[in-house]
Amino acid sequence: MTTNGRPQYLPTDFAAFGVGLVAAGASFALGLVGGGPLIRRLFGPPLGFGEDYTTWQGVAQAIIAQALFLIPVFVFCGYSLGKLLSPRPDWSAALLIANPVNVFCGYWLYYELFYTGRNLQVELLYFRTSSAVFWSLMSLVLLAPAACGGLRFRRRAIRFHVL
Repeated sequence: MTTNGRPQYLPTDFAAFGVGLVAAGASFALGLVGGGPLIRRLFGPPLGFGEDYTTWQGVAQAIIAQALFLIPVFVFCGYSLGKLLSPRPDWSAALLIANPVNVFCGYWLYYELFYTGRNLQVELLYFRTSSAVFWSLMSLVLLAPAACGGLRFRRRAIRFHVL
């Protein structure tokens, strides 16, 4: 929505932005706590696991573990915020929820809470700068479409009186 060539933001837009930020940080934390052990159980520990260095196998497992939570959480965010963001087109609303700024700031919050915390035994492979940049870029390719899918699913479910 624009007025005189300038975008007009609604209070619901700021709420969606905040929800996306919290969802990103929580998803990264869940990927560390829940996804990591699950992926290691399925595929085994990566080369160099538990050492003070990381390998590409370990980083790949960390990205898969984070994706296990990031994608469904953003689908759920799109689904749950569908009514709140109904005046906006689907893609525009999805970008409010999952955008590079949200994902990068969510990664930073997660980093500050877990990696810089005291007395925590965490794996270095979950705290790579390259992972923060990767997920920031993937927010446009993977997470925003997931949120858009959640928005569309809610609108279809309401149209067919499923909810």
